[in-house]
Amino acid sequence: MTRKNYGGNSVNWNDPYQQAVAGIKYIESRYGDPVKALQHWDKKKWY
Repeated sequence: MTRKNYGGNSVNWNDPYQQAVAGIKYIESRYGDPVKALQHWDKKKWY
């Protein structure tokens, strides 16, 4: 996945809030929820 999948040019990537929203979208699309993302990290040490 790339930035364009999570807002592309419509996201101000210098804004921490907008970065967080894009990050949440990534976590939801890849892992389903933050708990599953953390479980993946705990097991593999990468997202």
